[in-house]
Amino acid sequence: MAGGYFAAKDFVWHWNPSEWTVHPKNIPMTTHAGRVEKRSLILRCACECALAWLVMAGWGWAQTGHGHESPEETQEPVSSVSLLSEGREQEPAPPADQNVQTAPGTTATLHGVVVNAATGEPVPRVLVRLTSGRALGALTDGDGRFAISGVPTGVQTFDVQKPGFGGTVAMTDFLVPTSHTVRVAAEMADVRFPLAPLNALDGQVTLSTGDPAVSVGVTLLRQTVQAGRASWSEVDRRQSTPDGRFRFSGLDDGVYLLMSRPVFDNGPADAPSCSGQSPTEVSGYPVTFYGGTADIGGAARLVLRGGQTGHANMTLTTAQFHEVQVTPTRAPVGGPWQFSGALEDPDGVQLEYPLRQDEKTHVFCAYLPDGNYVLTATATMNGVAERFVRSMVREANRNRTLTGMLNLSMEGHAELRLRVPLGSGTGTPVHIHYEPAAPAPTSGNAGVEGQGEGDPVTLAAVRVNGLGAKGDGGIVMSTEGSEDAELGMLSPGRYWIGAATSRRGTCLGAATTGGQSLAHTPWVAGPSGAGEGIEVVVRTDCAKLTLQLTGGLAGEMPGEDRTLFYSVIPAFDFVGDLREGVLQATGDRTARLEDLTPGTYRIYTFTTPHVIEFQNPEALERLGGPSQEVTLEPNGSANVVLEAPTQ
Repeated sequence: MAGGYFAAKDFVWHWNPSEWTVHPKNIPMTTHAGRVEKRSLILRCACECALAWLVMAGWGWAQTGHGHESPEETQEPVSSVSLLSEGREQEPAPPADQNVQTAPGTTATLHGVVVNAATGEPVPRVLVRLTSGRALGALTDGDGRFAISGVPTGVQTFDVQKPGFGGTVAMTDFLVPTSHTVRVAAEMADVRFPLAPLNALDGQVTLSTGDPAVSVGVTLLRQTVQAGRASWSEVDRRQSTPDGRFRFSGLDDGVYLLMSRPVFDNGPADAPSCSGQSPTEVSGYPVTFYGGTADIGGAARLVLRGGQTGHANMTLTTAQFHEVQVTPTRAPVGGPWQFSGALEDPDGVQLEYPLRQDEKTHVFCAYLPDGNYVLTATATMNGVAERFVRSMVREANRNRTLTGMLNLSMEGHAELRLRVPLGSGTGTPVHIHYEPAAPAPTSGNAGVEGQGEGDPVTLAAVRVNGLGAKGDGGIVMSTEGSEDAELGMLSPGRYWIGAATSRRGTCLGAATTGGQSLAHTPWVAGPSGAGEGIEVVVRTDCAKLTLQLTGGLAGEMPGEDRTLFYSVIPAFDFVGDLREGVLQATGDRTARLEDLTPGTYRIYTFTTPHVIEFQNPEALERLGGPSQEVTLEPNGSANVVLEAPTQ
């Protein structure tokens, strides 16, 4: 550990790992190999004596009760493994668990084994680290066993870490660390810590000519759950090597898709010049999903679990790319406007075919293979703040953002010359209705961003069988009575609508379109980016639910603590998110959930985190095991003691 200098008034203290020395500031010092050469031995002795007197005086001050630590608190146990490396600063220790029941100075040795959660086999060279206070830890041996001495008795938390194994587990709204809470006692039995292995995916991209695909982009997608429904989100990207190979590592258990990015015969895909001098057709390799299809719906699924390495070889077939030029009409003249464009397929997958724009004419140009596409052109005024006062949002956006959408088909065309009109658009009307009555307005700041107690409703649109959530459907209105709002323009297609309320004292009621529940009926955006109106009920007679661990989980026996993960699933039509969380006998044993929509709920508990596609009846059937049922009356409350976990 490197040394250093500390200055105070007329003296400089120098320290290194083996000694402290003190020097007056006005006496020059020279260094040699980290050592300090002193010009005056007598002065050094005098200064060191003074320092020693100060240290002893401080110790006496602490002994008389005026210090901040008791003698017992200053006696740190010896760590089995030092967690500080040469030249590295120690990270601040997290605060100790408030539930730790430790007699001062009482310690024990924790023995245990770390095993592979998928195979049960012991895992060597795993760092087991105490996180609830002192810097203690140990590495597992060849049999996966470890021993950590000097661990304070009582409730302690340990992390287990090794490259190639997961450190967190994802739930719907948060990440759960793979930590272990243990009640430590003398002569306790060995503990057993499972560690989930990560997965990998490799493969090779080959051209239809039989040659390896060099420097072809490959994108990995993973199935996720949003608003209780499955969708896809991007995980990572790779470039194929000179022999066409690629590899993704560090992957969690899940379902994946693989997609290649476009490339031309003579190199990376590029856009035409928009000048009329580019060829109308070029040869190349279009976007292809693993399974040999051009659309996400027909792509082959890759299931990775338990630390396995999957293999996925792809063959790219050559195709003709046709030139398309799209000219925005009704485009604003003059002023600080910026133009941008995006290409999607009918499933909402943003395609990476290069799209070029002529800076003078704002014409968009691209080379596209046969297929159907949606082009969105946008003109935005520069210098406009991203957010405005809530009461001004709708008019401000209409004046400063112009959008146009165009469905185009390249089938049988060597070239296309199209136009897309730009306009503010009307969006989709959304009617917000309060039941049984509107909440009292927040005085002085209703409808102002960042103030008040939250927006009445926000909406998110998730493509049916498509990618991710479209968050640009946010709705902001005042909270007085029934109000009309507007859902922003979206690419044409079918969407699942999710909704949420954030204002205290309100909860989500029915959400419908055309008289049909949005829990069962997708909302459809037409060619203009708008669709049939949406009706949303915001309730003000919300209920409360308290969840508690059963007394049997709060035993005082030494060993790892029981942790339960709960999910509260509505048994009625609902387009909001789940209420879920964690309960632990030695930590938060009670969860108080407020602003719940009145109705009947099923409560599932698990010993491991679960991401639940609760809008899919088949997914709920696969959960298996019992669930508890509770009915919440309007303005009512209920208490539920959680039973044995489902899994």
